[in-house]
Amino acid sequence: MMHEAYSGELDRYFTLWRLCQAMYENWSKTYGFSCNETLVINFIAKSSFCTQKHISDGLQISKQTVNMILKRFEKEGYVELSVNDMDKRSKFIRLTEKGSKASAQIISDLLNIEIESVKEMGIDKFRKMNDAQEEYIRLFNKYADTDF
Repeated sequence: MMHEAYSGELDRYFTLWRLCQAMYENWSKTYGFSCNETLVINFIAKSSFCTQKHISDGLQISKQTVNMILKRFEKEGYVELSVNDMDKRSKFIRLTEKGSKASAQIISDLLNIEIESVKEMGIDKFRKMNDAQEEYIRLFNKYADTDF
Protein backbone atom coordinates (compact mmCIF):
# COMPACT_ATOMS: atom_id res chain seq x y z
CA MET A 1 0.00 0.00 0.00
CA MET A 2 2.86 2.39 0.84
CA HIS A 3 4.52 1.75 -2.53
CA GLU A 4 1.29 2.74 -4.31
CA ALA A 5 1.35 6.20 -2.73
CA TYR A 6 4.99 6.72 -3.73
CA SER A 7 4.43 5.22 -7.16
CA GLY A 8 1.43 7.48 -7.79
CA GLU A 9 3.36 10.62 -6.82
CA LEU A 10 6.35 9.53 -8.92
CA ASP A 11 4.01 9.05 -11.90
CA ARG A 12 2.61 12.54 -11.24
CA TYR A 13 6.14 13.96 -11.01
CA PHE A 14 7.15 12.43 -14.35
CA THR A 15 3.95 13.64 -16.01
CA LEU A 16 4.54 17.19 -14.72
CA TRP A 17 8.21 17.04 -15.75
CA ARG A 18 7.24 16.05 -19.30
CA LEU A 19 4.50 18.70 -19.42
CA CYS A 20 7.03 21.32 -18.36
CA GLN A 21 9.45 20.20 -21.06
CA ALA A 22 6.66 20.23 -23.66
CA MET A 23 5.54 23.68 -22.47
CA TYR A 24 9.01 25.16 -23.07
CA GLU A 25 9.43 23.20 -26.32
CA ASN A 26 6.13 24.52 -27.69
CA TRP A 27 6.90 28.07 -26.55
CA SER A 28 10.31 27.94 -28.28
CA LYS A 29 8.67 26.83 -31.53
CA THR A 30 6.86 30.19 -31.72
CA TYR A 31 10.33 31.69 -32.30
CA GLY A 32 11.40 28.99 -34.75
CA PHE A 33 13.67 27.27 -32.22
CA SER A 34 13.66 24.00 -30.34
CA CYS A 35 13.87 24.19 -26.56
CA ASN A 36 17.55 23.15 -26.70
CA GLU A 37 18.24 25.87 -29.27
CA THR A 38 16.59 28.45 -27.01
CA LEU A 39 18.73 27.26 -24.11
CA VAL A 40 21.90 27.38 -26.21
CA ILE A 41 21.35 30.85 -27.71
CA ASN A 42 20.56 32.25 -24.27
CA PHE A 43 23.55 30.48 -22.72
CA ILE A 44 25.85 32.03 -25.32
CA ALA A 45 24.30 35.46 -24.74
CA LYS A 46 24.97 35.25 -21.00
CA SER A 47 28.53 33.90 -21.35
CA SER A 48 31.63 36.02 -21.70
CA PHE A 49 33.67 32.94 -22.70
CA CYS A 50 31.98 30.22 -24.67
CA THR A 51 33.03 26.97 -26.34
CA GLN A 52 31.03 23.92 -27.37
CA LYS A 53 32.27 22.07 -24.28
CA HIS A 54 31.32 24.99 -22.06
CA ILE A 55 27.76 24.91 -23.47
CA SER A 56 27.51 21.12 -23.24
CA ASP A 57 28.73 21.03 -19.64
CA GLY A 58 26.70 24.06 -18.56
CA LEU A 59 23.40 22.88 -20.02
CA GLN A 60 23.90 19.11 -19.65
CA ILE A 61 23.26 18.68 -23.38
CA SER A 62 25.34 16.22 -25.41
CA LYS A 63 28.26 17.63 -27.42
CA GLN A 64 26.70 16.12 -30.55
CA THR A 65 23.43 18.02 -29.99
CA VAL A 66 25.29 21.27 -29.24
CA ASN A 67 27.39 20.78 -32.38
CA MET A 68 24.26 20.29 -34.50
CA ILE A 69 22.68 23.44 -33.02
CA LEU A 70 25.83 25.49 -33.57
CA LYS A 71 26.05 24.38 -37.21
CA ARG A 72 22.46 25.53 -37.77
CA PHE A 73 23.10 28.81 -35.92
CA GLU A 74 26.25 29.48 -37.95
CA LYS A 75 24.46 28.71 -41.22
CA GLU A 76 21.57 31.04 -40.29
CA GLY A 77 23.90 33.80 -39.13
CA TYR A 78 23.20 33.70 -35.36
CA VAL A 79 26.76 32.82 -34.29
CA GLU A 80 30.35 33.14 -35.41
CA LEU A 81 32.99 30.59 -34.52
CA SER A 82 36.65 31.48 -34.23
CA VAL A 83 39.74 29.39 -33.56
CA ASN A 84 40.87 29.10 -29.96
CA ASP A 85 44.60 29.88 -30.13
CA MET A 86 45.21 28.04 -26.84
CA ASP A 87 43.45 24.87 -28.03
CA LYS A 88 43.13 24.50 -31.80
CA ARG A 89 40.63 21.66 -31.33
CA SER A 90 37.99 24.00 -29.88
CA LYS A 91 36.41 27.19 -31.16
CA PHE A 92 35.16 30.30 -29.42
CA ILE A 93 31.50 31.02 -30.04
CA ARG A 94 29.95 34.45 -30.07
CA LEU A 95 26.62 35.81 -31.16
CA THR A 96 26.39 37.92 -34.29
CA GLU A 97 24.22 41.05 -34.29
CA LYS A 98 21.35 38.91 -35.61
CA GLY A 99 21.94 36.35 -32.83
CA SER A 100 22.12 39.07 -30.17
CA LYS A 101 18.82 40.56 -31.32
CA ALA A 102 17.10 37.17 -31.41
CA SER A 103 18.46 36.21 -27.99
CA ALA A 104 17.50 39.55 -26.42
CA GLN A 105 13.93 39.18 -27.71
CA ILE A 106 13.61 35.57 -26.57
CA ILE A 107 15.11 36.26 -23.12
CA SER A 108 12.86 39.28 -22.61
CA ASP A 109 9.65 37.56 -23.73
CA LEU A 110 10.34 34.36 -21.79
CA LEU A 111 11.37 36.20 -18.64
CA ASN A 112 8.16 38.24 -18.73
CA ILE A 113 6.04 35.09 -18.91
CA GLU A 114 8.05 33.35 -16.19
CA ILE A 115 7.99 36.36 -13.85
CA GLU A 116 4.24 36.85 -14.26
CA SER A 117 3.70 33.14 -13.59
CA VAL A 118 5.87 33.23 -10.46
CA LYS A 119 4.17 36.44 -9.25
CA GLU A 120 0.76 34.80 -9.52
CA MET A 121 2.03 31.60 -7.90
CA GLY A 122 3.89 33.50 -5.19
CA ILE A 123 7.64 33.65 -4.72
CA ASP A 124 7.53 31.61 -1.50
CA LYS A 125 5.65 28.76 -3.15
CA PHE A 126 8.02 28.90 -6.13
CA ARG A 127 11.06 28.87 -3.84
CA LYS A 128 9.66 25.84 -1.98
CA MET A 129 9.12 24.07 -5.30
CA ASN A 130 12.75 24.74 -6.25
CA ASP A 131 14.00 23.69 -2.82
CA ALA A 132 12.06 20.42 -3.05
CA GLN A 133 13.42 19.76 -6.55
CA GLU A 134 16.96 20.45 -5.37
CA GLU A 135 16.54 18.06 -2.44
CA TYR A 136 15.08 15.34 -4.67
CA ILE A 137 18.08 15.64 -7.03
CA ARG A 138 20.49 15.42 -4.10
CA LEU A 139 18.75 12.35 -2.66
CA PHE A 140 18.40 10.63 -6.02
CA ASN A 141 22.13 11.09 -6.65
CA LYS A 142 22.88 9.82 -3.16
CA TYR A 143 20.98 6.56 -3.73
CA ALA A 144 22.01 6.20 -7.36
CA ASP A 145 25.68 6.89 -6.59
CA THR A 146 25.84 9.63 -9.23
CA ASP A 147 26.55 13.32 -9.12
CA PHE A 148 24.92 15.75 -11.53
